[in-house]
Order: sequence, then structure tokens, then C-alpha cells
Amino acid sequence: MERYVRSRGISVDYHWLHIAEDGQESKEDPPISEFISLIKSDKLSLVLARRSDGQLILLVTGLDTKSRRDARTRPIRNSVAWVGSVRSNADGSDADDKATFDEATWRMLAAQSLKGSLTEIIDSVVTSSKDGSFQVDHNKLKDFETASKKTAGNSDAEPKRQIGKISEKLKNKLANELEERCLPLTHGPLVVVTEFKARKTLEGAKVWRGLSTLLVNNFDEFPEDWEEINSGNMSWNPGNSTRENILKNWDKKWWSLSLIIIVLGLPLAWWKLPFLQVAINPSPTSISFSTATPNPQSSSISSTPSPTVSPQKSPPSSKFKIICTASISEDNRGIDLKVETSNLKEKTMYVQMSNTVNEYPHQEGKIITDINWVYNFEKLNGNGTPLTNEKYYILGSLESRDTTFFQAKINELKTTCSEKNTPGDYCFVCITPK
Repeated sequence: MERYVRSRGISVDYHWLHIAEDGQESKEDPPISEFISLIKSDKLSLVLARRSDGQLILLVTGLDTKSRRDARTRPIRNSVAWVGSVRSNADGSDADDKATFDEATWRMLAAQSLKGSLTEIIDSVVTSSKDGSFQVDHNKLKDFETASKKTAGNSDAEPKRQIGKISEKLKNKLANELEERCLPLTHGPLVVVTEFKARKTLEGAKVWRGLSTLLVNNFDEFPEDWEEINSGNMSWNPGNSTRENILKNWDKKWWSLSLIIIVLGLPLAWWKLPFLQVAINPSPTSISFSTATPNPQSSSISSTPSPTVSPQKSPPSSKFKIICTASISEDNRGIDLKVETSNLKEKTMYVQMSNTVNEYPHQEGKIITDINWVYNFEKLNGNGTPLTNEKYYILGSLESRDTTFFQAKINELKTTCSEKNTPGDYCFVCITPK
């Protein structure tokens, strides 16, 4: 079992420490990059996953500390990850005693994090060090792991996949299930518990159990109780489909697709024959269209229109814009964002905010209901604490962006960003409290 702890000290910024069996600490990131985009890590979040190489991973982030503060008196949060180096039973073969024993540890640790007891334990294990960083009591951490696995059950996993709205009721139900039942023998993210994630994100990741919440047009995407989702194939590939996979899938389906085209295409071609004959020698008519790019150029061919052709209603202009303007609330305890759009009706505007590059953003989504739409996203930080003298970065986007995109966009634009619209399908704003 490999152990990793992420925290910071009074002056040294957040980083991961790998804790060896003998207690030696070294700066090293855990192998979690393929799963980190599934959670909002500045809040209490959990990922229990099995990698394709068989490693079992438990990642818990956003664990509060009681008294630890950085140099700016901001509360410090801890994260912890456990990685199993031997996990070979996902192919359906019988697991040996060691593998079963280790999985029980992971399940019990996850259950305790859902019930709230892990926060205090990790807070007691991680302390600030004299050099301005932090240190980990590895003996206390190992004792906690050993004590956790003793009461785990070994009933078979329930195969159906379920999602629900994050709540104490469903977190307790999930914790009890993890204590009593084994994990399904599949790869990918098995359990994801976080906030402000779109339903399509968790369904697309093929989670076994998923809890989150996201308001879209004042309605939460997640049900109050467990809801079964399409079981399908529970294998997961976090990357995009490769060219080889696309060709392979097409090779399996092209006969069926070709048959459908033939069956439907022949009658359609017969019906269209008179019109095709006219098209060979068409009557001159007026043609006008707009492109689908943000800065369209129109082209037209004009001549005498045919009197028998009725004019059709012109499609809406493809020109669109997004303008974002940030402000500080009157009580200096929140960031407000005013978003104005044109020609984006029925799209969804997602807004994300972060106060530093190292903090993952809050995300909120609203449906654009009018051609010319104005909406105020109020107090995006949402924690009610006074704002500090640092920059806040806010992204308004037509897509539900993951945290890796958000941080990359900060690094790209933070030196020049201002309160104005940005070309493209997003707007980016920086603001500094006075």
C-alpha cells in the first residue's frame, strides 16, 4: 500500500508527500491524474477507483483542519490518497487473501470519510513543521488503517449503477454499503462523491455509485434518492477514442448502416426525381446564408427571383457574444458576476470561480432563456468569509469545463485579463478586492 498526503505549511504552498513504509517522506504526486477532473477538490470529495493495471485508488480531498492556518490566516485543507500496488482480481479470477484484505481496508476508509470521521483523523496525523511546510505521523496513519479493516463485510457487490443528490442520507447509505459489500470487479471510477459536477460527467465516467449536485435553471440534475442508470458496459476509457477504435467500430456496423441507407434512400430518390430534374436546369433565384463562425462573412448570388417560390423565414444571425463584468458585493464577502449574451438562447452558461491557481473552482450552470440575456451570478465564493487582497479569476463558458482546462486558462490569460468579453465561447475576468 502506497500513501500520499497533500497539505501545506505556514509558508510553503500545497504539495503531495509520498509516505514510505519506513516513514520517509518525498515530494511525489500519486497516480490520480485520470480521476482528478471528476471532483471539486476544495470541498470534501471522494474517488474510489480501479486502474486498468489493477491498482486500487482511494482519493479523499478537502478535509478541514481545526486550527492550522497559512501565513494569511487562511484555513489549510488536507487531502490523502491510498494506492494499492497489487490488485489483480478485476478479471473475475479468485482474489487471494491479501487482495481481499486490502480491498476491505479501502472500503472501510472510504466509508469513514463519508461518515465524517476521517477528517479528524487526518487532521491529527498532519501537522505544520518548523521549516514552514508540514509533516506526517506515519505510525498513527498505519495504526488507523489497520483498525479500519476489521469490521468489513464480504457480501457480493450489487451490479446495478446508481447516482443521486449528495446528502447525509445517501452518504450514509453508501457508507453502509461499502462496509458490507465488496466492490464490483471492473476498472475505472467506482465511487465518486463531490459537488457541482454535471450528471453527464458522472454517467460518462460510468461510475458504479455517484453523488453530486448541480443546479441547472433552478432544478437539480440529481435525484433525491438513488436512481439506477444504464448499466451497459462498465469499463471506462478516460481518453478520446483512437483512430484504430473508430475504424474497428465502423467495421462492425457499416453493413447495417449501408442496408439502412439503401432501404430508405431508394424510395426517397424516386420521390425526389422530379425535383432533381428541375435542379439540372434551375430557374435563377436568390440565395443568401450566414456562416456559423463568430465573425461570419455572408456571400450571395443575386438574380431575378422565381415568382412561384415562397420566401422562407430567415434563420437567426450566427453572430453571438458573451460579456462578463465582475464586482464585489457590498459587504465585501462575495464576488458577483454579470453575464450578458446575444443569440445564445437555449444554451447553458456555466460560471466557474477560483481565488488562486491552486484552488479548484466552484461551478454553477444556468439556461440562457432569451436572445438577449442578462444574469447575475451572486457571491460565487459562497463561503461568507471576508475577501482577501488577492486576485479572483472567473470563467463564463458555454461548456462545463473541467478543472484542468480552467487552470490552464488562468495561466494563459491571468497577466492580461480584464473585465471585458473574450473572443470565443467563454469570457474571462480578473478582479482584486480593494
